[in-house]
Amino acid sequence: DNAGWTPLMYLANKGGYTRLMTNLVKAGADMNRVNSQGKTALDIMRIKYPDKYSKWIENTVNKPQIKRLEREDIQKAADTGFEFDI
Repeated sequence: DNAGWTPLMYLANKGGYTRLMTNLVKAGADMNRVNSQGKTALDIMRIKYPDKYSKWIENTVNKPQIKRLEREDIQKAADTGFEFDI
């Protein structure tokens, strides 16, 4: 919309739509996009529901990001030709 709100931000503001939000994230919704106030969907959830969705954020956002970073590091190491045992 004109204020830069994405569907993910609207759902984060409403609360209780974690299944739909999970599907949007898996489909590629950008969790880092900011609205005109400089807030992301995660910022909105953390401000409006400080304790309610911390487990969802950890499981849906943080863990996949860590796994992605680990895969990228392994790929970078492989691209250098460096051999290592896993």
